[in-house]
Amino acid sequence: MERLPVGKIIQGLRKAKGITQEELAEVLGVSSAAISKWENGQMYPDITLFPVIARYFNISIDCLFGFSNDLSEEEYLSYLQVGSALMELNGLKGWFIYIQQMIG
Repeated sequence: MERLPVGKIIQGLRKAKGITQEELAEVLGVSSAAISKWENGQMYPDITLFPVIARYFNISIDCLFGFSNDLSEEEYLSYLQVGSALMELNGLKGWFIYIQQMIG
């Protein structure tokens, strides 16, 4: 199974902002080891951190998952409806499986 590009995206955003792993860790309230593991693809940030990370870098959560805005509004709404339905039925696990299928 292919891993989501979250860590590499965070790494690129961090470097573009000119901050260290330690500085980002302090902002997010995590260890610098956690940032390193995210960036190396060994683990993902806790789901509750995604909005905080996105807000800090002034991007959408979609961007953190490697999604672009190349979808039409109709396609976007369709995917959102399917993802929402899966989340209602299966919780976050269903939503993550759906995301993995979409990008893999």
